[in-house]
Amino acid sequence: VNKEVCDVFNTQHLLEAEAKELQLHTQRFTKQTQNWLTLFDQFNKSLKELGDVTNWANSIESDVKSVVQSMDSVCKVRKAGGTS
Repeated sequence: VNKEVCDVFNTQHLLEAEAKELQLHTQRFTKQTQNWLTLFDQFNKSLKELGDVTNWANSIESDVKSVVQSMDSVCKVRKAGGTS
């Protein structure tokens, strides 16, 4: 009976040690996950800002093309009509 009690005590001691180790690993994993989430959020924000810049640049490009087309039309009309 004493051997069985001793075995149970040793097993309990090993389980407690493993539980503490698992708890430490879980804490490290939680911290690492939080760091990853922070980095992901920053990356996502940067992508959104880049998208905003891209949309702005596309809008400017479209406006410039419209101005160029208008100027070309004016030049063609002036050349065709001979007015200055």
